[in-house]
Amino acid sequence: MLWQESQPNAVYYEPNNAGSSDGQKALLYSYYMRLEPKAFTEVQTTCDCTSHGSRNARDTTRATAILVARKPESFVGISATEPTYGSRGSGGQGMAPAHASMFERDHGYMLRKKVGKYDLSKYDGSVGAAWGSSGVPKEVLDECA
Repeated sequence: MLWQESQPNAVYYEPNNAGSSDGQKALLYSYYMRLEPKAFTEVQTTCDCTSHGSRNARDTTRATAILVARKPESFVGISATEPTYGSRGSGGQGMAPAHASMFERDHGYMLRKKVGKYDLSKYDGSVGAAWGSSGVPKEVLDECA
């Protein structure tokens, strides 16, 4: 059991808006699908679900900011999962969500595109899997922002 789950009250309780969303749904994925026709179409080929979840959350947030918050930005494309998964620090399968978060905090993310000899314009789970032991190549890291 995690510490937060052992607490009798919510850890992040805000009395001013507590219960304000009861009975409501916020289906934010539809904003992402409206701006990116390829949203949620990449089929995992390795155990890189953490990087897919992180990417989907990030891209959904970007789309929501544009369509709901009316941020003056353009949605220029789907982001890559391979750099995040490749940063996990081992050749084994799977990745801790905390490692994905730290990588993206420290290095950022990149959109799907070709970077030098690496073609990240289309999903290839074996690329991120191969980088697990050796790390993400510098030229790919330099593209993350």
